Amino acid sequence: MPARYNTTAIYGGAMVKNAPHPHAAKAWLSFIQSPAALKIFEHYGFKQYKRV
Repeated sequence: MPARYNTTAIYGGAMVKNAPHPHAAKAWLSFIQSPAALKIFEHYGFKQYKRV
């Protein structure tokens, strides 16, 4: 994609109230913040969001 069309986006994740599979939701949210997942994301050009 040409750089002029590329934008920065922030993707969020959350567990919804009364989730049908709360343990799976918690496990997924934990995984996507893990060093292993961040390494995978970085491979595809994503960067970790850091609060300021």
